[in-house]
Amino acid sequence: MLRAYLAAPPLAWGRKKRVGRDRSNVRPFHSRNCIGYSARDLAENRMYVPYQTLAVMLLVGLVAGWIAAKVVTKHGMGIGGDVIVGVIGAFIGDWLLPRLGVHLGTGLALTVFNATVGAIVLLVLVRVIRAV
Repeated sequence: MLRAYLAAPPLAWGRKKRVGRDRSNVRPFHSRNCIGYSARDLAENRMYVPYQTLAVMLLVGLVAGWIAAKVVTKHGMGIGGDVIVGVIGAFIGDWLLPRLGVHLGTGLALTVFNATVGAIVLLVLVRVIRAV
């Protein structure tokens, strides 16, 4: 198996070298290294979101949206509304807090806090725009 990696040419057979993308020193991926992804997908740098990551994103969005809705409107917005507000709020929080000089670190609780701050900002902006 190791001989096949060492004997392989730096470029795949029949493919032309792309300008500005020299990957001749990168060892080819083996499909056993990343379960569920083919070597071609990994070599072409395609982005995938695993199911566990998607579930955590939705759970963080649900909790953050529910907390933000309770703070701003004093009642929830339903499961779907809370998830949507929380996920959009997470993007707003990830964009806004570093610009304000607030760096929280990592972890699930800090991610929920970050998403909650962004969701509160989103709901306040929606209320201001509706009032106009």
